[in-house]
Amino acid sequence: MSSKKIVKSAPPISASETTKRIEEAAYYSWLNRGRYSQAGDELHDWAEGEKEIQESLKAI
Repeated sequence: MSSKKIVKSAPPISASETTKRIEEAAYYSWLNRGRYSQAGDELHDWAEGEKEIQESLKAI
């Protein structure tokens, strides 16, 4: 009898779900920074959210 290892992997998420997760992460970054601390940080928040979500997807 041969033994085969079964590897479970998470199903891929859609582009719209990825965007939704990034938006949420960027929003929480904004909240944690102090909402009105500095104008123009939206792109930084988005980039941080994108990085966070990409890293979390790699861990799956």
